[in-house]
Parts: sequence; C-alpha cells; structure tokens
Amino acid sequence: MHQDTPLFLAESCAYANLIGGCPGKANCRFESMEMVSSHGEKVTALDYHCRTIVLNQEPFCLSTRLKEVAKAGAMSLRADFIYRNYEPSHVRQVWRTVRAGRAVPGGQAANFQRGML
Repeated sequence: MHQDTPLFLAESCAYANLIGGCPGKANCRFESMEMVSSHGEKVTALDYHCRTIVLNQEPFCLSTRLKEVAKAGAMSLRADFIYRNYEPSHVRQVWRTVRAGRAVPGGQAANFQRGML
C-alpha cells in the first residue's frame, strides 16, 4: 500500500529534450530532475536507460485506509521502493508505519481521497 507509481513513462529522454540533444550515453550525467507540471504539481523525472519515468513528489500510500481496503477484498499489503534511492533505515521506518496503519509522512492517497474505494 505504498509505492512510487509512475505518472507516465516516455521513450525519450527529458534531459536530452531540455538541452536540445543527446550528449551520448557515455557522456550523459542525467539521473533525475525536479519539474513542475502544467497543473502546478511537482514531479520528478528519472532516467531509465535513456527513457524517462515521471513520478509524483509524494508516494502513493493507503496505509491509513487498511480497513477499507481489506473490506474491499485485499488480503495482503505491498510496499515498493523501486524508483527512488531509499536508505535502508527509511524503508524499515515506512514499512513499520504502513503495517501499523499510520499515515506515512509525505504520502498521498490520490483518487482514493475522492471515494474511489
């Protein structure tokens, strides 16, 4: 119930588009950059083998809605720490918070806040 869900994936490099061309894989230093969407949302663009993965600043997290999710039929929890460089101690802290059903600082429930469950 915690993950950095990609908002979208692009087959092109956001950084190459920004600088007007690709410096070549051997010369590229692009790892990530912070951007503001056309709707004013802060997002993070990550390089993934010369592709771009765009993430929301905050991870998607339903830790405070475990009872509702279980009532809807979920039988297990899931937490992904895939796209960002999470420190092991932070992963442990977030996992314990999720399992306890407490709010993860910085987490957001996206469309579930509008009664999607």
